[in-house]
Amino acid sequence: MKKRKAKGPLLQLITEEKMTCEQKDFVSNFTDDPPKIYKLLRTPAHLDEIDWEKLDNTAICRKNGLIIWIGRPAIRDCFTSTIPFTVHVGEIQRDGAIFNIQYKEDHDGIIETAAWLASRKRGEGSNVRIEIDVSTLDRDTLPEVLKPNQIACLLDACPTRKFELLDGFWYPEQSVVLATRPYPIDLILGEEESGDGCFQFQDEGAAFVDALVQREASFGSLSLRFDEHWVAIGYRSLRRLFGSETHFEKLELCKLDDLSVLFPFEANTEVLEYDFYVDPVDPDVFNYLDIFAKDLRIKMLIGFEASDRFFEAVVDPFWARLAELGHFER
Repeated sequence: MKKRKAKGPLLQLITEEKMTCEQKDFVSNFTDDPPKIYKLLRTPAHLDEIDWEKLDNTAICRKNGLIIWIGRPAIRDCFTSTIPFTVHVGEIQRDGAIFNIQYKEDHDGIIETAAWLASRKRGEGSNVRIEIDVSTLDRDTLPEVLKPNQIACLLDACPTRKFELLDGFWYPEQSVVLATRPYPIDLILGEEESGDGCFQFQDEGAAFVDALVQREASFGSLSLRFDEHWVAIGYRSLRRLFGSETHFEKLELCKLDDLSVLFPFEANTEVLEYDFYVDPVDPDVFNYLDIFAKDLRIKMLIGFEASDRFFEAVVDPFWARLAELGHFER
């Protein structure tokens, strides 16, 4: 892979004579193979400006004691707050972590550094990619600290990434950023079977949906993976979202409540992947239900109290409606 031209050196080795007390203390943790410590001289525009293949047992220093560590994973156990990451260069893998060598819980600085690192763009034709694991943080820490402009930088750095936001309490100004990127994204919200301890919108998704329905460009792919008893987007916002003209390449949806169960069929999406209970459905509704998706991947479920005869009474008119519409590809 051809390296990009850099504007001057990126890293400068810090000799023992020029190390701070904290840096010397950090090096003293290694009795057999002391690490190399570098000062970051400038901001790399792309991940491949850093020669990851040659870096091992290495600390890159940022301001205020913050360290980007590449080397043995066990070292992060010495620090109270860390964010692990993995860099892949083709088939080569480098494990690392971000922490503060001043042995303090610097959540703001660590998250800012993680966002800064993840926001480095991938060069054209680059085989370098990075995975950052924020599961070591308290579930509410990341969204509380992560600023809207940092979220935008994370998304903009590599729009083709798949973004999974599994938990945390997300504020309107943050959720608007998720909905307003000028390109399609692949966004997953929540985690099934997590109950009310997973992803949450502070406003039940009102700002997120308000921004979505004003989009002119296709959103891309949106996946809502919530427990069926806890959906982070409220009833009114769900109805507004699925009734809007906003185009999706794919919608992958969790089970919804009785009042919302049929909303997804009216969504402007190419692909609809959706499991739903037929119990609350009035079979007559299918006579006039609009279904826009050309690719339906659905699973009809029946509750314990519903009979097989009721199931057939719902399924038959549903298939009849599909045949009447006649625009399905699969």
